Amino acid sequence: MPSAEHDEGLGNERAKDATMADSWLHTAFAYAPWLIFALIVLVAYLATRSHEKVAAPTVQTYSCAACGRRGRREQMVQVAHEGAVSWYCARCAD
Repeated sequence: MPSAEHDEGLGNERAKDATMADSWLHTAFAYAPWLIFALIVLVAYLATRSHEKVAAPTVQTYSCAACGRRGRREQMVQVAHEGAVSWYCARCAD
């Protein structure tokens, strides 16, 4: 059977292990927010780096010289006068 002195010695070792465990625990919780932030940034980067940037095609529109209504070139009527070009909508061109 182990002696009482031997048990006390093990108690001190357990106390040292508990202190070391507490120290490690404090360190882990100190760095955890930084590690979580780094993981979030890494995941966001990996999720968005492969996506192609798709731009909406820009359609040139013209404004009616009479009423200001906007429309595509196919919907407007071109009227040339004295070297200048004016665009009119179907309603105002009549």
